[in-house]
Amino acid sequence: MDDVVFTLHNSWPNLRRRNRLLAALAMAVIPTSVACSTSAADSIPSWVHRIARRPVQVVTNGVDVQRVVKAGEDATPSAGSGRTVVSIGRLIPIKDQATLLTAFATASRPGDRLVVIGDGPLRDDLEQLAGRLGVADRVELAGLLPRDEVYRLLAGADAYVSTSRGEGLPLSVLEALAAELPAVLSDIPPHQEVAAATAAARLAPAGDARAFADALTRLLVLPLEQREALGRSARKAVTDAFSVHSMTDGYARIYAALRRGDRQPIGAAA
Repeated sequence: MDDVVFTLHNSWPNLRRRNRLLAALAMAVIPTSVACSTSAADSIPSWVHRIARRPVQVVTNGVDVQRVVKAGEDATPSAGSGRTVVSIGRLIPIKDQATLLTAFATASRPGDRLVVIGDGPLRDDLEQLAGRLGVADRVELAGLLPRDEVYRLLAGADAYVSTSRGEGLPLSVLEALAAELPAVLSDIPPHQEVAAATAAARLAPAGDARAFADALTRLLVLPLEQREALGRSARKAVTDAFSVHSMTDGYARIYAALRRGDRQPIGAAA
């Protein structure tokens, strides 16, 4: 049991009650616990930290930047004068795509389109909402797509938006930034952690469609050179702090310490 590692892949408030109890039990029994982001570690209640066998460590989620870049080389830029906005996430309440559609309807111009990648139980509701907002012909609920196709869509788009009300550290946001796509994100701790690393990620209050529309409008009207500069900043931030290499290096250090019998925390602690 001393060489087992438990990883929390979400923020504590987003877990179901049963899963919170199971996670607390795991931290009390398993000697090494890891959180996928600093914000996820900070969300763990103090009583869980007290019963954990050792301080919770942080190994930040990472993405394969080179795979994103390679897939994006085959991307087709947006046709015509319209702008393309992309969002990725399950169609469930916590992702709050209703706010996304409402903001897009306000911020978009004729010819713009919104591509929502993902599926879930709210698909019919969102299709109906797009109709009521008058943007059904410009909103594509694309469903589930192969990962490289997602990367190609990101590389050919103009902006990324996440209206999610809860995350651990969202890989989809990191992938969008790795594709040099500036983003508007809900102002929640995991997104704040990303936004602290790059000016390409801008925050808007969760659930505030007007604020999202304003932030998206300000982003889309920037000159192309400025948006491209933001995109380069975004990819550099992901490469430096959120790459799959930094993630695997973090876990390698933890397992190397366990193999040596080192009982001291390795890496960042909560």
